[in-house]
Amino acid sequence: MRVSTKPQTTADIKTDRALIARGRLKEARQWFEHCGWKTLPRNDRLMPILRWGADHAHMADPSDPRRSVRRWCRRWAPWLDEPAIDQIIRYTKTSNKRWAADQCAAVLNITVRDRHKLSFRFIGACDDAGYEFRLNISRAKAAERSRRCRAKNSTGAKPGRPKSPGVKQWHLLGISRATYFRRKSLGNEAKSPTNETEKPSRHISKNIHRDGISVSRVQVRARPNLVKPTRGAIAPAFGQSVALTGHALVILRPRPHLHFDVKGGAGEGTATTTQTIAAAG
Repeated sequence: MRVSTKPQTTADIKTDRALIARGRLKEARQWFEHCGWKTLPRNDRLMPILRWGADHAHMADPSDPRRSVRRWCRRWAPWLDEPAIDQIIRYTKTSNKRWAADQCAAVLNITVRDRHKLSFRFIGACDDAGYEFRLNISRAKAAERSRRCRAKNSTGAKPGRPKSPGVKQWHLLGISRATYFRRKSLGNEAKSPTNETEKPSRHISKNIHRDGISVSRVQVRARPNLVKPTRGAIAPAFGQSVALTGHALVILRPRPHLHFDVKGGAGEGTATTTQTIAAAG
């Protein structure tokens, strides 16, 4: 539906109100004929209906509203004299003419059953303030239209996709039916979930088969064990041993050795700083 972006003018608003007022007056005439009224009843309902009809007759003819009101009063209340009609015309000049559809139905006493029976469009119902009954009727009509359309266009075949013979392809691949058709739409339905995954896991250990990279679960990082140097001595750069992955680096402690002179006397002991690095594989 095309929606006009042009703002409505006063003439357009008056034209829309005139069309709605004419439709309500037409349906009111059908209601009066359904009730068997040739004129309005001369009881307590006379003045509300007369004012309602005068307001809508005033809106129905924007070119000459006085003539429209006078004509409607003479048609449905012929016993009114000219002063009474002039008084009604003066009333329509200052009256609030914003009549809702349900307010019109309350004045005319039209129920949902009557509205549905006479197929009214411009007048509402006085016994359905929440629109519950009218919505149920609209849903029932829509369902009936859908059934007629399906019956008209039916080919007699069973609904749904026909069954494929043999073993299901997703059973052969070991995947679910939804995964199979999702991959089929992408063009890679033959790939097994053991070597290809659409969304890789965030855990590295679960992606071993996907990218062919195996990562050990335990990784030991070698860090030097620094020793605080003492006063007057130079501390070694490393401690006793440093553990590596599959290897061991062993640094032996320097030990003092005693030597003797030629005469057989005990000599002075000196310390040798001998370091041995052994690689154990």
